[in-house]
Amino acid sequence: MDSVLVVGARKKSLGDAIAIRLRPHFKVTTAGVTDEDFVVEDLRKPWLIDQVIEYRRWQHVICTVGVNEETAFPDTSLNVFQSDMIGQFNVNCVVPMMLLSAWINDYRSLPSPSDPCHFVAISSNSAQVPRSKSMAYCASKAALSHSIRCAARSLPPQFVAWALEPGWIQGTPMSSEVHNRLPDTVSHMRGGAEADKNDLASILKHNLMLMQPRVLNGMTIRLDGGEQ
Repeated sequence: MDSVLVVGARKKSLGDAIAIRLRPHFKVTTAGVTDEDFVVEDLRKPWLIDQVIEYRRWQHVICTVGVNEETAFPDTSLNVFQSDMIGQFNVNCVVPMMLLSAWINDYRSLPSPSDPCHFVAISSNSAQVPRSKSMAYCASKAALSHSIRCAARSLPPQFVAWALEPGWIQGTPMSSEVHNRLPDTVSHMRGGAEADKNDLASILKHNLMLMQPRVLNGMTIRLDGGEQ
């Protein structure tokens, strides 16, 4: 049974739904972003990334971490704006790419695995749909999606990297936080439909088990019901 590491599976999140959906078919371990564990910002520390990955030989890694905080622009000081941008870029883009790098390097001392190994990043349709109050989130998710495309071109054989770009997801901690903090932004979102996290988890499971790995490599799969 293949081993899967799901990073960022806090209770009721998309990561939690993914872990639950995969458990009948994979040996699943979750890491990080719970009240009892380390908070998402801690993953910016390279030593902690190494601690999560080192010597485990995970067959697949799924990174679901993310933070979406209001970007104060342009009515703020440059220091606050810089902090907003850097903080969210670190969590939403740098952390997943550090995980990918650490995961690949962990295999360097061994022969290339015989079965395909997947790295899946949860990006967002905000990589393509602008939101005025979430500039840092949108820009960092766009950076993540394109970083996955770039990384896919230089991965060793048997390794593939791809991303899902969901839109609004029902019932997750992030959606609840954004609903409460930015109700005007949410009410003006046009088109599309709220996704069910369990449906997204099923799509991810299907791709892991049935899709040809090299077809997936570098793909960013948008799942947002046609939101504009």
